[in-house]
Amino acid sequence: AAMQHEAAQKVYYAFTRGDATRLQHHIEVRALKDDTGVLRKASTEFHYVGGCEDSPERSSLVIARPTTGRWHQIRKHLNGLNHPVLNDAKHGDSKVNRWWRRERGLRHLGLHCAALRLPLPDGQELHVECPVRRDLITIWQQLPWWDQAQSALPLLKCEDPWDVQSIEALDALIMH
Repeated sequence: AAMQHEAAQKVYYAFTRGDATRLQHHIEVRALKDDTGVLRKASTEFHYVGGCEDSPERSSLVIARPTTGRWHQIRKHLNGLNHPVLNDAKHGDSKVNRWWRRERGLRHLGLHCAALRLPLPDGQELHVECPVRRDLITIWQQLPWWDQAQSALPLLKCEDPWDVQSIEALDALIMH
């Protein structure tokens, strides 16, 4: 219920096909079908972070902030804007996805939930940030827009949160 609350704030990083420069400060408002097939209002704010157009790795990194909570909303909106999330088998381009798997080792969906801010029943707020998966970082570091992305997104600059010591420290914190 908290994810659907109007005060919930969600921030995703979308790794998309093509140069999505035109998505700088873009708001996509387009109705999407819910799980019962009924069309419902859906709105997502997009902010272009970086991209490349003139290489085989034509891709972009886009911040997505859904202001409504529809199933696959970000994926559907980006696909409708001709910038599908890479490695999206349902809403993407299978030929392009095969290239990214074969040439760059992209094995998972190129969509990452970077931050959530959720209202709690007691009036408090839960704020969570999640480091980007190591496999995505490894791919992004090889792309021409990596430096631009690091400058724009501080979460990408943090030390490797997936190293053994960080995971052990997190486990210890959770267990005690």
